[in-house]
Amino acid sequence: MTKEEKPKLTSKEMIEKMESKNVRFEKCSREDAIDFLEKKNYYFKVNSYRRNFEEIDGRYTNLDFDYLIDLAAIDAWLRRFLSPITLNVEHGFKVKLLNMIAANDVIDGYEIVEEFKNYDERTTSAYEQTVKYLEENSYSRGLYEKHKPDFAIWVLIESMTFGALSQFARFYDDKYSTSESSFHTLQLQMKSAKRIRNAVSHSNPILMNLNNEAGLFPVNQKTGKRQRSSASVVSSAAEMGIEKDLLRNVKINDLVALFYLNKRMTSRESRQHMVRDGEALIKRFDKHEDYYLKTDSIQEFKKILVKLIDFQLN
Repeated sequence: MTKEEKPKLTSKEMIEKMESKNVRFEKCSREDAIDFLEKKNYYFKVNSYRRNFEEIDGRYTNLDFDYLIDLAAIDAWLRRFLSPITLNVEHGFKVKLLNMIAANDVIDGYEIVEEFKNYDERTTSAYEQTVKYLEENSYSRGLYEKHKPDFAIWVLIESMTFGALSQFARFYDDKYSTSESSFHTLQLQMKSAKRIRNAVSHSNPILMNLNNEAGLFPVNQKTGKRQRSSASVVSSAAEMGIEKDLLRNVKINDLVALFYLNKRMTSRESRQHMVRDGEALIKRFDKHEDYYLKTDSIQEFKKILVKLIDFQLN
């Protein structure tokens, strides 16, 4: 779409554009909607949630602007709920990796860093990114000064991002574990969980594209075939009571991976706290449940979320 087809609009013009698509302003007045867009949220993000609602010939059949405000609030709550889960999984994964390395007599804590650094282009990039962070971050510069130029793996892992950690897990799995090992399964799940972590970290909307083509796995440009869930995620979903067909949506796939890892990586006490927070989130979904009675994607997502939460203590 060209820039001429997507011109810059004032808040009033944005409202008028939505009205032309049959978005109603009954539960939320036009004046309140303009005030919301100018003081509380921005059009691009709020408007993204409209894709969950039925549209026929470019016009929505059952959509009030207040529904979008409510979904934006729920989505913000959802991201706040998921954020500590991603942090706990990241910490638990680091603990497991370091324990495995310490218990493996053939691994030297310094040589493995060189192996990781030179394994392939992706691990080299992850290594350089981590060292740069150590050097430039005020909180970690002391570690850099103390340990340069020979970094031990326990120093490196401490400062790795979720993405770099995922690359190290792939390297370690390829070099030191087997396809039958439990770590192999965890490593595959990390690749999917990383996307949720990034979305939460960057405050990207999650409750969008839940029921359309844009929410599906992308098509592989080389093979022309659509990518799909790994066997380990499919197995985890079955354990949670989530149908395989629902994993076609990338976000559902990634949430299954994250919640699987959370159960395997965190204490029961931590999960109990998470479940209480999750139950509060489910109640928030129901605050205006009449808004979504005809919106299958939101209803389905809520059911999936209940299963993900229940799985933590089963």
